[in-house]
Amino acid sequence: MEIFRKTKISKRYVRTTWNAKNVPLIKMQGEYLRDAGFKIGTECSVKIEQGRIIIIAL
Repeated sequence: MEIFRKTKISKRYVRTTWNAKNVPLIKMQGEYLRDAGFKIGTECSVKIEQGRIIIIAL
């Protein structure tokens, strides 16, 4: 099964003890996640590479 979704990277304002800044934010939600094996409560691993994010349901 291949599902392609298009989304934009948003920003989130984060404050720490020492500073505050905007950081990238990606939101994903929808029945297509469940259909692909990502049911509510499923643990997953996330691998970050240059220009690519790989999410694997465990």
